[in-house]
Amino acid sequence: MQQIEKKDIINLSNLSTQFGIYAGLGMALVLFVFQLSGHDYQPLLKYSNYLMLALMIIIALNIYNKNSRGDIFVKGLKVGFKTSFVAAITLVVINLIIYLVDPAFTFSKFSIEPSNMLQTATVSGALFFETLVFGSLIAFATLQYLKGDRAEKTKP
Repeated sequence: MQQIEKKDIINLSNLSTQFGIYAGLGMALVLFVFQLSGHDYQPLLKYSNYLMLALMIIIALNIYNKNSRGDIFVKGLKVGFKTSFVAAITLVVINLIIYLVDPAFTFSKFSIEPSNMLQTATVSGALFFETLVFGSLIAFATLQYLKGDRAEKTKP
């Protein structure tokens, strides 16, 4: 069996890196659409971008569960955290690129409409840590389900 998750945090052959990039791109797309549509001050709608993160983490953990043996919980937490980390980095890099291209479309947060690099860095930092926290919680919840599912399969 080919190893699908190496020890490197960022490695393009890792499952977590691939799905983290997909999640970060999807989240950036959702936030960009909100900026374009003028709905960037509706927090409940803006938190819907984490649905993309949840979907990618759930898919990655299910693939990892099918291709791994033994206890999935600790290794799965690593996969979930690395997926969140890569998604957060991708989101921050895209936000900074958008600022460099046209600051008017930079993602807003906490009623901060970034007009300079310091405000953009503040918003990017908030997005980074929110993504890490939400991603870790999503991974933890998903692994609770997968752990229980795996335990039921091994009962006599």
